[in-house]
Amino acid sequence: MVNDEFFDLFEGSFTDLLSYDEKYTFLAGAGISMDAPTKIPSAREIVRTMLELCAP
Repeated sequence: MVNDEFFDLFEGSFTDLLSYDEKYTFLAGAGISMDAPTKIPSAREIVRTMLELCAP
């Protein structure tokens, strides 16, 4: 769900978004590992926790 009030349409290529000098981590998945026994947090929870720890 994209809200046009917050996002502008990007008309460049995917490679224009990324710098070759930077390192990236992509969090992708279907959420199947969120249930027991693994209980791995969702990407949203990971990012939220990282932000809370780095910028309280």
